[in-house]
This record gives sequence, C-alpha cells and structure tokens, in this order.
Amino acid sequence: QISSETAATEMAPYQRAFLDTIAGGESGGAYNIRYTPRGGEGFEGWEHPRIFEEGPHGKSSAAGRYQFTASTWDDEGGGGFDPKSQDFRAWGLATKRYRAATGRDLTADLNEHGVDERVLSALSPTWAAFNGNRSRHMATYRSRLDHYSGAGAPIEGEAA
Repeated sequence: QISSETAATEMAPYQRAFLDTIAGGESGGAYNIRYTPRGGEGFEGWEHPRIFEEGPHGKSSAAGRYQFTASTWDDEGGGGFDPKSQDFRAWGLATKRYRAATGRDLTADLNEHGVDERVLSALSPTWAAFNGNRSRHMATYRSRLDHYSGAGAPIEGEAA
C-alpha cells in the first residue's frame, strides 16, 4: 500500500511507478519516516535525520521514502531531504546501481519488461524489500504505471 504519490510530478510515468514500487516496500510511501527496530517513526523537517538505530545488520540510519542511509545520501550529493530531492536521488541511485550490477540501462529494461526478476535481483542489495514477495512488487509496478499513464496508454518507447 502506497501512502503518497511520487512528489516529482515532472518524472515520466515509468519512473514514478518504479519509485512507488520501491517506496511501497521500504516506507509505505511516506517521505518523513525513519527506521527504528520497532517499525517506522516519523521525523520533522527536510534534512536527513541521521539517527542511528540498532538493526538486523548493525546500526542503521535509514530514513525517508526510499530509506536512504546517511552515508548513501551523502554519497548521492547530500543536502536537503525534501520529497523531490528524495525522488530524484532514488532514481539516480537505482539507475547507477542497476548498471553496475547488470551492465544494462534501467530505463530501457523497465520500458521493455517492467519490473521483473532481473530488476528486483539487481536492486535487492540496495532495497531489501525487493528480497521478499517479488510478485507483489511486479504487480505494484504495473498498477502504478497504469495509474500514472492511464490504463491502456502506451509505455514510453512502445508503439501506439
């Protein structure tokens, strides 16, 4: 279940659908939630909260719609943690990590195959939610793509 739409409305429907797919498993779609061992907890303001909590693999500072750790956020350029920044940074991180893992272009693969096993496997080290219930993530992507592009509308790159 997605609690909010992607804030970066200027992104293409396939990008927004993909980001919603990540967010659905990581944060439920909330931009102002951070990891705690008891589940998510809200935070105020639009800076990465940088609060470290004990997690299953050591301390975690994961926060935001895509559960960026403080170090990953900094590696992606740091700065304000507002919703659009989270969206654009998550898309950038996904494309970079996907290319590193597969040698392939995420945009081309999403437009040709949607979210499939290759995409989920390549990005599961970045977004742990992709490790579980893969059919749900595939269905979320298709549903959100219909939502953003209008059911039956061609996907970018497809013939009408």
